[in-house]
Amino acid sequence: MYKCPFCGAIVERFGFLKMHVRTMHRENPQCPICGITSKNIQGLMYHCFISNDEMHKALYYLIHKNGTSDKVKVKQPIKTMMKYKHLFMLKEGGANHEKEG
Repeated sequence: MYKCPFCGAIVERFGFLKMHVRTMHRENPQCPICGITSKNIQGLMYHCFISNDEMHKALYYLIHKNGTSDKVKVKQPIKTMMKYKHLFMLKEGGANHEKEG
């Protein structure tokens, strides 16, 4: 099960989460990482694209149609998405995973 970082909706598969984000959060999306608001999903994608941290890159892959653009400044793009996929996943109790550091 996966939780939408924008509205908290719960979906069964990661692909469903990608589809949900692209269809339900197209207008005026706010970045769940830093709070910047964009006019549309493309603006948020650009914001994530130019950001230098891996969390924004993971969000970029979540909202991008196929998530495998060669233009993104991330080495090994699929491994990057898999690295942060757990951030959108739910535990059995319904709470999001927290990254242990």
